[in-house]
Amino acid sequence: MTGNDVIALQFFLSRDKELYPEGLVTGTYGTLTDLAIRRFQARHGFSQTGSIGPQTRAKLNELIQKPL
Repeated sequence: MTGNDVIALQFFLSRDKELYPEGLVTGTYGTLTDLAIRRFQARHGFSQTGSIGPQTRAKLNELIQKPL
C-alpha cells in the first residue's frame, strides 16, 4: 500500500519514538510501518495483526484528532 494516507499514518506514528523509532515517512506501508502498527495495537490492547482493521482505525482516528 502506498499514498497520502500512508504518509499521514507514518507522520502520526513518527511522533512517538516508542512506536516508530525509525520515523521514516516514505509513503510505503512496509515492514517498519507494520511493526509500528503492531506496537500501537499492543499498547491499546488490540490483536497485533499489523493490519488496520476497524478497531485500530477508530483508535487512530480518535488520536489523530487530538492536539499534541
